[in-house]
Amino acid sequence: MKHKSQNEKGAILLGLVITIVIVGMLASTMSLMTSNIICALGTANLFQAQYVSESGLRYLIKKREGQSDLESFIKEYNQIRFYIPFDDSNNSNLKAEYYYPKLERDERVSRGIILLSRANCASIPSIGAERDMMISDNRTPVPLPAELIDINEMYKIPKEGTVRLQEMEGINGGFALQLRPRPDEDNLLIRLRWVKNEALPDLKYWQDRRTKGLPYNIQVKLSIYRNESDAKHFMVGLSFRVDYEHLNSYGISIFKTAGRESLDPPNWLNELDPKTFKFNGEGNCSNPLDCLNLNEHYVVVWVKEDKKLYKLLAFSSLEDIQGDSKYHLFEPSNGRLKQWVTLALDLDEQYVGGLKKNEICGEIQGPTNRYGDPIYPKDARIRWDQFIKLKWQNRVESFISDRTLTSKDLEKEQPDEIGIHAFYDNKICEREGKSNCKEDDIYIDGFAVDCINCPSSNTQSIVQY
Repeated sequence: MKHKSQNEKGAILLGLVITIVIVGMLASTMSLMTSNIICALGTANLFQAQYVSESGLRYLIKKREGQSDLESFIKEYNQIRFYIPFDDSNNSNLKAEYYYPKLERDERVSRGIILLSRANCASIPSIGAERDMMISDNRTPVPLPAELIDINEMYKIPKEGTVRLQEMEGINGGFALQLRPRPDEDNLLIRLRWVKNEALPDLKYWQDRRTKGLPYNIQVKLSIYRNESDAKHFMVGLSFRVDYEHLNSYGISIFKTAGRESLDPPNWLNELDPKTFKFNGEGNCSNPLDCLNLNEHYVVVWVKEDKKLYKLLAFSSLEDIQGDSKYHLFEPSNGRLKQWVTLALDLDEQYVGGLKKNEICGEIQGPTNRYGDPIYPKDARIRWDQFIKLKWQNRVESFISDRTLTSKDLEKEQPDEIGIHAFYDNKICEREGKSNCKEDDIYIDGFAVDCINCPSSNTQSIVQY
Protein backbone atom coordinates (compact mmCIF):
# COMPACT_ATOMS: atom_id res chain seq x y z
CA MET A 1 0.00 0.00 0.00
CA LYS A 2 1.27 3.39 -0.94
CA HIS A 3 1.28 6.11 1.67
CA LYS A 4 0.46 9.68 0.72
CA SER A 5 3.22 12.18 1.13
CA GLN A 6 2.94 15.20 3.44
CA ASN A 7 2.61 17.45 0.37
CA GLU A 8 -0.38 15.47 -0.90
CA LYS A 9 -2.07 15.64 2.51
CA GLY A 10 -1.51 19.40 2.64
CA ALA A 11 -3.02 19.89 -0.81
CA ILE A 12 -6.12 17.92 0.17
CA LEU A 13 -6.55 19.93 3.36
CA LEU A 14 -6.14 23.23 1.49
CA GLY A 15 -8.71 22.18 -1.10
CA LEU A 16 -11.14 21.22 1.66
CA VAL A 17 -10.76 24.62 3.36
CA ILE A 18 -11.34 26.47 0.07
CA THR A 19 -14.46 24.38 -0.61
CA ILE A 20 -15.88 25.14 2.84
CA VAL A 21 -15.28 28.87 2.37
CA ILE A 22 -17.00 28.89 -1.05
CA VAL A 23 -20.01 26.93 0.24
CA GLY A 24 -20.27 29.28 3.21
CA MET A 25 -20.23 32.36 0.97
CA LEU A 26 -22.91 30.86 -1.30
CA ALA A 27 -25.10 29.99 1.69
CA SER A 28 -24.76 33.51 3.08
CA THR A 29 -25.64 35.05 -0.30
CA MET A 30 -28.67 32.79 -0.73
CA SER A 31 -29.84 33.64 2.79
CA LEU A 32 -29.55 37.37 2.08
CA MET A 33 -31.40 37.02 -1.23
CA THR A 34 -34.17 35.03 0.41
CA SER A 35 -34.45 37.60 3.18
CA ASN A 36 -34.75 40.43 0.66
CA ILE A 37 -37.41 38.58 -1.35
CA ILE A 38 -39.49 37.98 1.77
CA CYS A 39 -39.05 41.62 2.76
CA ALA A 40 -40.18 42.79 -0.68
CA LEU A 41 -43.20 40.50 -0.67
CA GLY A 42 -44.13 41.51 2.85
CA THR A 43 -45.28 45.05 2.06
CA ALA A 44 -47.34 44.00 -0.96
CA ASN A 45 -49.00 41.22 1.00
CA LEU A 46 -49.71 43.52 3.90
CA PHE A 47 -51.73 45.84 1.68
CA GLN A 48 -53.50 42.97 -0.03
CA ALA A 49 -54.41 41.68 3.41
CA GLN A 50 -55.89 45.05 4.30
CA TYR A 51 -58.18 44.99 1.31
CA VAL A 52 -59.18 41.36 1.78
CA SER A 53 -60.04 42.38 5.33
CA GLU A 54 -62.20 45.19 3.94
CA SER A 55 -63.94 42.70 1.62
CA GLY A 56 -64.58 40.42 4.57
CA LEU A 57 -66.19 43.22 6.53
CA ARG A 58 -68.55 43.98 3.68
CA TYR A 59 -69.34 40.27 3.32
CA LEU A 60 -70.29 39.98 6.98
CA ILE A 61 -72.44 43.10 6.84
CA LYS A 62 -74.43 41.42 4.09
CA LYS A 63 -74.67 38.23 6.14
CA ARG A 64 -75.85 40.25 9.12
CA GLU A 65 -78.79 41.56 7.09
CA GLY A 66 -80.15 38.01 6.92
CA GLN A 67 -79.74 37.23 10.63
CA SER A 68 -82.35 38.40 13.09
CA ASP A 69 -80.57 37.33 16.28
CA LEU A 70 -77.32 38.99 17.26
CA GLU A 71 -76.11 36.16 19.51
CA SER A 72 -76.61 33.59 16.76
CA PHE A 73 -74.74 35.79 14.32
CA ILE A 74 -71.76 36.15 16.67
CA LYS A 75 -71.73 32.43 17.41
CA GLU A 76 -71.86 31.45 13.74
CA TYR A 77 -69.22 33.79 12.36
CA ASN A 78 -66.84 34.51 15.25
CA GLN A 79 -63.28 33.28 14.71
CA ILE A 80 -64.08 31.14 11.67
CA ARG A 81 -61.69 30.97 8.74
CA PHE A 82 -63.00 31.26 5.22
CA TYR A 83 -61.53 31.98 1.80
CA ILE A 84 -61.97 35.19 -0.21
CA PRO A 85 -60.23 35.20 -3.61
CA PHE A 86 -58.30 38.40 -4.23
CA ASP A 87 -56.31 38.56 -7.41
CA ASP A 88 -53.94 41.42 -8.08
CA SER A 89 -53.89 41.61 -11.87
CA ASN A 90 -50.47 43.28 -11.77
CA ASN A 91 -48.88 40.35 -9.97
CA SER A 92 -50.78 37.08 -10.11
CA ASN A 93 -48.32 35.42 -7.72
CA LEU A 94 -49.57 37.49 -4.79
CA LYS A 95 -53.03 36.42 -3.66
CA ALA A 96 -54.43 37.15 -0.22
CA GLU A 97 -56.86 34.45 0.73
CA TYR A 98 -57.71 33.70 4.36
CA TYR A 99 -60.01 35.89 6.41
CA TYR A 100 -60.66 35.68 10.15
CA PRO A 101 -63.46 37.76 11.68
CA LYS A 102 -63.55 38.52 15.37
CA LEU A 103 -66.89 39.67 16.77
CA GLU A 104 -67.31 41.25 20.17
CA ARG A 105 -70.07 43.13 21.94
CA ASP A 106 -69.40 46.81 22.56
CA GLU A 107 -71.07 47.96 25.75
CA ARG A 108 -70.45 51.63 24.90
CA VAL A 109 -72.87 51.45 21.99
CA SER A 110 -76.44 50.33 22.54
CA ARG A 111 -77.26 47.08 20.73
CA GLY A 112 -74.01 47.13 18.82
CA ILE A 113 -70.97 44.94 18.22
CA ILE A 114 -67.47 45.70 17.09
CA LEU A 115 -66.25 43.53 14.26
CA LEU A 116 -62.46 43.19 14.09
CA SER A 117 -61.31 41.39 10.97
CA ARG A 118 -57.98 39.78 10.20
CA ALA A 119 -56.78 38.65 6.79
CA ASN A 120 -53.74 36.54 6.01
CA CYS A 121 -51.90 36.12 2.72
CA ALA A 122 -50.93 32.89 1.05
CA SER A 123 -47.38 33.92 0.21
CA ILE A 124 -46.42 34.81 3.78
CA PRO A 125 -49.04 33.47 6.23
CA SER A 126 -47.67 35.51 9.14
CA ILE A 127 -48.47 38.82 7.41
CA GLY A 128 -51.94 40.11 8.24
CA ALA A 129 -54.01 43.23 8.51
CA GLU A 130 -56.78 44.30 10.85
CA ARG A 131 -59.74 46.56 10.15
CA ASP A 132 -62.67 47.26 12.42
CA MET A 133 -66.24 48.38 11.90
CA MET A 134 -69.47 48.40 13.88
CA ILE A 135 -72.61 46.48 12.93
CA SER A 136 -75.76 47.49 14.79
CA ASP A 137 -78.30 45.04 16.15
CA ASN A 138 -81.02 46.27 13.80
CA ARG A 139 -79.02 44.87 10.87
CA THR A 140 -78.14 48.30 9.47
CA PRO A 141 -74.40 48.95 9.02
CA VAL A 142 -73.32 52.17 10.73
CA PRO A 143 -69.93 53.89 11.05
CA LEU A 144 -67.88 53.57 14.18
CA PRO A 145 -68.63 56.32 16.71
CA ALA A 146 -66.11 59.17 16.84
CA GLU A 147 -64.60 57.90 20.09
CA LEU A 148 -63.80 54.60 18.41
CA ILE A 149 -62.40 55.78 15.10
CA ASP A 150 -60.52 58.55 16.90
CA ILE A 151 -60.71 61.13 14.10
CA ASN A 152 -59.69 63.80 16.60
CA GLU A 153 -56.71 61.68 17.59
CA MET A 154 -55.68 61.30 13.95
CA TYR A 155 -56.06 64.92 12.87
CA LYS A 156 -55.67 68.34 14.44
CA ILE A 157 -58.92 70.05 13.51
CA PRO A 158 -59.50 73.76 14.16
CA LYS A 159 -62.51 74.44 16.38
CA GLU A 160 -64.16 76.48 13.67
CA GLY A 161 -64.41 73.46 11.35
CA THR A 162 -65.64 69.87 11.46
CA VAL A 163 -64.41 66.59 10.05
CA ARG A 164 -66.64 63.56 10.35
CA LEU A 165 -67.04 60.11 8.88
CA GLN A 166 -70.03 60.23 6.57
CA GLU A 167 -71.83 57.55 4.56
CA MET A 168 -72.38 58.67 0.98
CA GLU A 169 -75.09 57.71 -1.47
CA GLY A 170 -75.02 56.45 -5.04
CA ILE A 171 -72.44 54.61 -7.07
CA ASN A 172 -69.58 56.45 -5.34
CA GLY A 173 -70.99 55.69 -1.91
CA GLY A 174 -69.43 54.13 1.15
CA PHE A 175 -67.78 56.05 3.94
CA ALA A 176 -65.64 59.14 3.42
CA LEU A 177 -64.41 62.03 5.52
CA GLN A 178 -66.60 65.11 5.20
CA LEU A 179 -64.80 68.44 5.57
CA ARG A 180 -66.87 71.47 6.52
CA PRO A 181 -65.73 74.88 7.77
CA ARG A 182 -67.63 77.07 10.20
CA PRO A 183 -70.59 78.70 8.39
CA ASP A 184 -69.00 82.15 8.43
CA GLU A 185 -65.58 80.86 7.30
CA ASP A 186 -64.44 79.79 3.83
CA ASN A 187 -61.46 77.53 4.50
CA LEU A 188 -60.44 74.57 6.63
CA LEU A 189 -56.85 73.55 7.43
CA ILE A 190 -56.28 70.24 9.25
CA ARG A 191 -53.04 68.53 10.22
CA LEU A 192 -51.95 65.02 11.12
CA ARG A 193 -51.18 64.19 14.76
CA TRP A 194 -47.79 62.52 14.38
CA VAL A 195 -46.47 63.00 17.90
CA LYS A 196 -46.87 59.93 20.15
CA ASN A 197 -49.51 58.46 17.85
CA GLU A 198 -49.28 54.68 17.66
CA ALA A 199 -51.50 54.65 14.56
CA LEU A 200 -48.88 56.59 12.55
CA PRO A 201 -45.20 55.94 11.89
CA ASP A 202 -42.62 58.13 13.58
CA LEU A 203 -41.40 60.58 10.94
CA LYS A 204 -37.97 60.93 12.49
CA TYR A 205 -37.16 57.43 11.23
CA TRP A 206 -37.96 58.65 7.70
CA GLN A 207 -35.27 61.34 7.78
CA ASP A 208 -31.83 60.85 6.31
CA ARG A 209 -29.48 60.49 9.28
CA ARG A 210 -26.78 62.64 7.78
CA THR A 211 -28.58 65.42 5.87
CA LYS A 212 -31.90 65.32 7.79
CA GLY A 213 -33.69 65.37 4.43
CA LEU A 214 -37.30 64.18 4.62
CA PRO A 215 -38.73 62.81 1.34
CA TYR A 216 -42.15 61.13 1.03
CA ASN A 217 -45.20 60.70 -1.18
CA ILE A 218 -48.80 61.62 -0.30
CA GLN A 219 -52.08 61.05 -2.10
CA VAL A 220 -55.76 61.78 -1.50
CA LYS A 221 -59.01 61.25 -3.37
CA LEU A 222 -61.23 64.33 -3.61
CA SER A 223 -64.93 64.90 -4.17
CA ILE A 224 -65.46 68.61 -4.78
CA TYR A 225 -68.65 68.98 -6.83
CA ARG A 226 -71.66 67.84 -4.80
CA ASN A 227 -75.37 67.53 -5.62
CA GLU A 228 -75.07 69.09 -9.08
CA SER A 229 -73.83 72.36 -7.61
CA ASP A 230 -71.45 74.42 -9.73
CA ALA A 231 -68.79 75.68 -7.35
CA LYS A 232 -67.03 78.63 -8.96
CA HIS A 233 -64.09 78.93 -6.55
CA PHE A 234 -62.10 76.24 -4.72
CA MET A 235 -58.55 75.29 -3.76
CA VAL A 236 -58.37 71.78 -2.29
CA GLY A 237 -55.47 69.43 -1.70
CA LEU A 238 -52.44 68.43 0.36
CA SER A 239 -50.31 70.54 2.69
CA PHE A 240 -46.67 69.71 3.43
CA ARG A 241 -43.77 71.15 5.41
CA VAL A 242 -46.50 72.25 7.82
CA ASP A 243 -45.45 73.91 11.08
CA TYR A 244 -47.13 73.66 14.48
CA GLU A 245 -50.04 76.03 13.76
CA HIS A 246 -50.35 75.73 9.97
CA LEU A 247 -48.99 79.26 9.67
CA ASN A 248 -46.25 78.14 7.29
CA SER A 249 -46.69 75.42 4.67
CA TYR A 250 -46.59 74.42 1.04
CA GLY A 251 -49.68 73.22 -0.74
CA ILE A 252 -50.53 71.29 -3.89
CA SER A 253 -54.16 71.92 -4.82
CA ILE A 254 -56.85 71.39 -7.41
CA PHE A 255 -57.83 74.97 -8.14
CA LYS A 256 -60.55 76.88 -9.97
CA THR A 257 -61.81 80.46 -9.73
CA ALA A 258 -64.12 82.86 -11.51
CA GLY A 259 -61.70 85.64 -10.50
CA ARG A 260 -61.36 88.44 -8.01
CA GLU A 261 -63.72 90.61 -10.01
CA SER A 262 -66.54 88.04 -10.14
CA LEU A 263 -69.81 88.29 -8.23
CA ASP A 264 -69.34 87.63 -4.49
CA PRO A 265 -65.81 86.17 -4.57
CA PRO A 266 -64.72 84.30 -1.41
CA ASN A 267 -62.50 86.16 1.03
CA TRP A 268 -59.52 83.85 0.57
CA LEU A 269 -59.01 85.10 -2.99
CA ASN A 270 -57.73 88.32 -1.40
CA GLU A 271 -55.05 86.28 0.39
CA LEU A 272 -53.54 85.08 -2.92
CA ASP A 273 -50.50 87.08 -3.98
CA PRO A 274 -51.61 89.16 -7.02
CA LYS A 275 -48.02 89.24 -8.30
CA THR A 276 -47.98 85.44 -8.75
CA PHE A 277 -51.66 84.41 -8.80
CA LYS A 278 -52.46 86.34 -11.98
CA PHE A 279 -55.61 85.71 -14.01
CA ASN A 280 -56.26 86.34 -17.69
CA GLY A 281 -58.93 88.99 -18.09
CA GLU A 282 -57.89 90.91 -15.00
CA GLY A 283 -55.63 93.96 -14.83
CA ASN A 284 -52.66 92.22 -13.19
CA CYS A 285 -51.94 89.97 -16.21
CA SER A 286 -49.39 91.39 -18.66
CA ASN A 287 -48.19 88.07 -20.16
CA PRO A 288 -50.97 85.51 -20.81
CA LEU A 289 -48.47 82.62 -20.55
CA ASP A 290 -47.85 83.51 -16.88
CA CYS A 291 -51.55 83.76 -16.03
CA LEU A 292 -54.31 81.30 -15.17
CA ASN A 293 -57.53 81.24 -17.16
CA LEU A 294 -60.75 81.93 -15.29
CA ASN A 295 -63.19 79.03 -14.74
CA GLU A 296 -60.55 76.46 -15.69
CA HIS A 297 -59.30 73.54 -13.59
CA TYR A 298 -55.64 73.62 -12.55
CA VAL A 299 -53.23 71.95 -10.19
CA VAL A 300 -51.28 74.68 -8.42
CA VAL A 301 -48.31 74.55 -6.05
CA TRP A 302 -47.97 77.40 -3.57
CA VAL A 303 -46.09 78.39 -0.44
CA LYS A 304 -47.48 80.31 2.54
CA GLU A 305 -45.34 82.03 5.17
CA ASP A 306 -46.72 83.55 8.35
CA LYS A 307 -48.25 87.01 7.79
CA LYS A 308 -47.56 86.79 4.05
CA LEU A 309 -49.82 86.08 1.08
CA TYR A 310 -50.08 82.72 -0.69
CA LYS A 311 -47.34 82.73 -3.32
CA LEU A 312 -47.87 80.69 -6.50
CA LEU A 313 -44.83 78.61 -7.47
CA ALA A 314 -46.18 76.62 -10.43
CA PHE A 315 -49.40 75.68 -12.21
CA SER A 316 -50.61 73.02 -14.64
CA SER A 317 -53.89 73.18 -16.57
CA LEU A 318 -55.82 69.91 -16.30
CA GLU A 319 -57.83 70.88 -19.36
CA ASP A 320 -54.65 70.95 -21.46
CA ILE A 321 -53.96 67.26 -20.76
CA GLN A 322 -54.07 65.39 -24.05
CA GLY A 323 -55.57 62.08 -25.18
CA ASP A 324 -57.56 59.61 -23.13
CA SER A 325 -56.04 60.89 -19.89
CA LYS A 326 -58.31 63.93 -20.09
CA TYR A 327 -61.36 61.62 -20.11
CA HIS A 328 -60.08 60.06 -16.88
CA LEU A 329 -60.54 63.38 -15.08
CA PHE A 330 -63.65 65.08 -16.49
CA GLU A 331 -67.31 64.19 -16.89
CA PRO A 332 -68.03 64.14 -20.64
CA SER A 333 -71.58 65.44 -20.14
CA ASN A 334 -70.77 68.70 -18.33
CA GLY A 335 -66.98 69.11 -18.31
CA ARG A 336 -66.80 69.09 -14.51
CA LEU A 337 -64.11 67.26 -12.60
CA LYS A 338 -65.15 63.72 -11.70
CA GLN A 339 -65.73 62.69 -8.11
CA TRP A 340 -62.75 60.94 -6.48
CA VAL A 341 -59.97 62.24 -8.68
CA THR A 342 -56.71 61.35 -6.90
CA LEU A 343 -54.13 64.10 -6.33
CA ALA A 344 -50.60 62.97 -5.45
CA LEU A 345 -47.39 64.65 -4.31
CA ASP A 346 -43.89 63.28 -4.89
CA LEU A 347 -41.58 65.21 -2.55
CA ASP A 348 -37.81 64.87 -2.45
CA GLU A 349 -35.39 66.90 -0.34
CA GLN A 350 -31.85 67.41 -1.59
CA TYR A 351 -28.80 68.65 0.29
CA VAL A 352 -26.75 70.98 -1.91
CA GLY A 353 -24.03 73.39 -0.86
CA GLY A 354 -24.74 72.87 2.81
CA LEU A 355 -28.44 73.76 2.40
CA LYS A 356 -31.59 71.71 1.95
CA LYS A 357 -34.02 72.28 -0.91
CA ASN A 358 -37.33 70.67 -1.91
CA GLU A 359 -37.94 69.06 -5.27
CA ILE A 360 -41.70 68.92 -5.75
CA CYS A 361 -43.53 66.85 -8.37
CA GLY A 362 -47.29 66.58 -8.87
CA GLU A 363 -49.38 63.71 -10.22
CA ILE A 364 -53.08 63.06 -10.78
CA GLN A 365 -55.38 60.23 -11.82
CA GLY A 366 -59.09 59.89 -12.50
CA PRO A 367 -61.39 57.14 -11.20
CA THR A 368 -62.62 55.83 -14.59
CA ASN A 369 -61.86 55.97 -18.30
CA ARG A 370 -64.12 57.46 -20.99
CA TYR A 371 -66.26 54.29 -20.99
CA GLY A 372 -66.78 54.26 -17.23
CA ASP A 373 -64.38 51.37 -16.61
CA PRO A 374 -62.49 51.71 -13.31
CA ILE A 375 -58.90 52.98 -13.33
CA TYR A 376 -58.37 54.15 -9.76
CA PRO A 377 -61.83 54.34 -8.13
CA LYS A 378 -62.72 55.40 -4.61
CA ASP A 379 -62.17 52.09 -2.80
CA ALA A 380 -59.31 50.77 -4.94
CA ARG A 381 -56.18 49.33 -3.39
CA ILE A 382 -53.70 52.11 -2.61
CA ARG A 383 -51.02 52.28 -5.27
CA TRP A 384 -48.30 54.72 -6.30
CA ASP A 385 -47.87 54.00 -10.02
CA GLN A 386 -49.81 54.79 -13.21
CA PHE A 387 -50.44 58.41 -12.29
CA ILE A 388 -50.48 61.20 -14.87
CA LYS A 389 -47.30 63.23 -14.34
CA LEU A 390 -48.05 66.94 -14.38
CA LYS A 391 -46.10 69.40 -16.53
CA TRP A 392 -45.73 72.87 -15.06
CA GLN A 393 -46.66 75.55 -17.57
CA ASN A 394 -44.44 78.26 -16.11
CA ARG A 395 -41.38 76.02 -15.65
CA VAL A 396 -39.04 74.07 -17.94
CA GLU A 397 -38.34 71.29 -15.42
CA SER A 398 -40.85 68.60 -14.43
CA PHE A 399 -40.15 69.40 -10.78
CA ILE A 400 -40.30 72.56 -8.67
CA SER A 401 -37.14 73.42 -6.74
CA ASP A 402 -37.69 75.68 -3.72
CA ARG A 403 -35.92 76.41 -0.42
CA THR A 404 -38.53 78.60 1.31
CA LEU A 405 -39.52 75.92 3.86
CA THR A 406 -37.42 72.84 4.59
CA SER A 407 -37.90 69.98 7.04
CA LYS A 408 -36.97 70.37 10.69
CA ASP A 409 -34.56 68.12 12.55
CA LEU A 410 -37.18 65.76 13.95
CA GLU A 411 -34.86 64.59 16.71
CA LYS A 412 -35.18 68.09 18.17
CA GLU A 413 -38.53 69.42 16.87
CA GLN A 414 -41.84 67.78 16.06
CA PRO A 415 -43.92 69.88 13.62
CA ASP A 416 -47.09 68.48 12.06
CA GLU A 417 -45.43 68.32 8.61
CA ILE A 418 -48.42 66.96 6.61
CA GLY A 419 -52.05 68.08 6.37
CA ILE A 420 -55.09 68.77 4.20
CA HIS A 421 -56.54 72.12 3.12
CA ALA A 422 -59.92 73.02 1.64
CA PHE A 423 -60.85 76.53 0.46
CA TYR A 424 -64.53 76.80 -0.42
CA ASP A 425 -67.01 78.85 -2.41
CA ASN A 426 -69.23 79.73 0.54
CA LYS A 427 -71.30 82.19 -1.47
CA ILE A 428 -72.84 79.40 -3.52
CA CYS A 429 -75.84 78.99 -1.22
CA GLU A 430 -76.56 82.71 -1.28
CA ARG A 431 -76.55 82.74 -5.07
CA GLU A 432 -78.85 79.74 -5.29
CA GLY A 433 -81.16 81.00 -2.56
CA LYS A 434 -80.79 77.95 -0.30
CA SER A 435 -80.93 77.88 3.45
CA ASN A 436 -77.89 75.64 4.04
CA CYS A 437 -74.57 74.90 2.40
CA LYS A 438 -74.60 71.13 2.01
CA GLU A 439 -73.67 71.58 -1.64
CA ASP A 440 -70.46 73.19 -0.44
CA ASP A 441 -69.14 70.21 1.52
CA ILE A 442 -65.91 68.63 0.33
CA TYR A 443 -65.10 64.95 0.91
CA ILE A 444 -61.80 63.07 1.01
CA ASP A 445 -60.98 59.39 0.87
CA GLY A 446 -57.92 57.18 0.48
CA PHE A 447 -55.54 59.62 2.21
CA ALA A 448 -52.19 57.80 2.28
CA VAL A 449 -48.53 58.52 3.02
CA ASP A 450 -45.57 56.62 1.58
CA CYS A 451 -42.03 56.77 2.93
CA ILE A 452 -39.19 56.86 0.39
CA ASN A 453 -36.07 54.78 1.07
CA CYS A 454 -37.41 53.52 4.39
CA PRO A 455 -36.84 50.15 6.05
CA SER A 456 -39.59 47.71 5.09
CA SER A 457 -41.28 48.06 8.50
CA ASN A 458 -41.82 51.81 7.98
CA THR A 459 -42.73 52.01 4.30
CA GLN A 460 -46.40 52.85 3.89
CA SER A 461 -49.11 54.16 6.11
CA ILE A 462 -52.78 54.53 5.21
CA VAL A 463 -54.10 57.16 7.58
CA GLN A 464 -57.57 57.87 6.23
CA TYR A 465 -59.70 57.09 9.29
